[in-house]
Amino acid sequence: MRRTLPALALLLVCLTALAQDKPAAEGVITGRLLDQTAKPMPGVRLRARIVRYTEGHAVLADVSLGSTTTNDRGDYRLFGLPAGEYYLIIGVVRETRATSFYYPGTQDLADAEVIRLKKGSEFRAADFRLPALLTSGAKITGVINSEFELRQPPSLSGASVRSPDMEAYLALVKAYNEAKTASVGALIPRDKRVMETNPFALEVPNTAPDRNRNFQLQNVPNGAYDLVFVDRSANVQSEPISIDVRNKDLLDLPVRIRRVEVTGQISLKGNATAMPLAAITVELQPVHRFYTLPPVTVGSAGGFTMSNLSSGLYALVLSGLPPDAYVADVRVGGRSVKPAEFVLPGGKQEFEIVLDPSGASIDGVAEDGSKQAVAGAQVVLIPASLNQGDKSPYRIAIADNAGAFLLRGLPPGEYRVLAWEPILATGDISEELVRQNQDRGETVRLSSGGREHVNPRVNQRIE
Repeated sequence: MRRTLPALALLLVCLTALAQDKPAAEGVITGRLLDQTAKPMPGVRLRARIVRYTEGHAVLADVSLGSTTTNDRGDYRLFGLPAGEYYLIIGVVRETRATSFYYPGTQDLADAEVIRLKKGSEFRAADFRLPALLTSGAKITGVINSEFELRQPPSLSGASVRSPDMEAYLALVKAYNEAKTASVGALIPRDKRVMETNPFALEVPNTAPDRNRNFQLQNVPNGAYDLVFVDRSANVQSEPISIDVRNKDLLDLPVRIRRVEVTGQISLKGNATAMPLAAITVELQPVHRFYTLPPVTVGSAGGFTMSNLSSGLYALVLSGLPPDAYVADVRVGGRSVKPAEFVLPGGKQEFEIVLDPSGASIDGVAEDGSKQAVAGAQVVLIPASLNQGDKSPYRIAIADNAGAFLLRGLPPGEYRVLAWEPILATGDISEELVRQNQDRGETVRLSSGGREHVNPRVNQRIE
């Protein structure tokens, strides 16, 4: 027994040495923080927030060990970070107002630089330097003109858009969401590459009795937004107003919430054979998921109606289609729109939905670099029209245990096929991620009613 102890000790020493030689799985970000005069900024809290994908939107999220404080020389070191894409953020208070700054030194998240941290690597950032001009955010005022009766919000005096105090900010969002009886505003960043949170919630002050509701938003950060007002008690939203906040107040903006009545008809394309229409349901849902509207059932002749809707930005969702059918065209008021995102104007609107039961299909096996099947891989089919700004959603399939997948009910046309390893959740695949990797995919052309076979190679995220 005594002879075995030195051997065990020697083995332990060797294993420890090997472990020390092996690179750490976590990454490190280091750098230095400087003020406007290039002097070090000691004692400043700095955060690294990772990009996560929620329902296709890139949103900044906190990670464990993702914050630190600069030392006496302004240096910082963030360690223990998983591989991914990061934004560095600090908060600076000027005249009692908190303002966010993003690496390498901008108040606009759209102008910030992303840090791509590989597995077990160390990233030495350039100097994080504050700009010479500090802005405290803009003021936005206007009037809501609504054809619906809107509820007065709870009393939240002094509430405003504040950054980087996201804890208090999200508490304000939660208060509105729980109340569900108040009119609330939302700023939706038009640059959807990445968002601090989605959507931003803003305060709407007390309203006038004549339904013209004055609102005032304070300390709005620079950026390009769509301004929308929502009343969850009535399930209504306003028509979006595009605004660009650049160190200047925006005053007297007109916001409209108009009533909509929909009459719709579903038909089949060309000489297509009859298919059951009564099993289909139709939904109109706000693009930004402010609230959920119930589906309506289609009659046996393909007709449907929707009432008490508000004008605004919507997505059309059809359920109960046969597996090989697809939506060939959607017309609102005689004008073709993209089902994934379109503006529904006020008044009486006629919907025409054309279905084609002879959709194409594609099958195959997701493989790694050694031609081995990858179970659970995510296969993404991207329409070539995505490069022309098409809002049509890409299709996703999850490979089975043998790596096999099948997608049906596809419109004819040209596509690229991509695949990712199974560590991602379905909602983690964003439009930006697809754009960055689409050149890696295989091109396939689908014909009406045709079927193609392709074995895509599985890509990996940042390692």
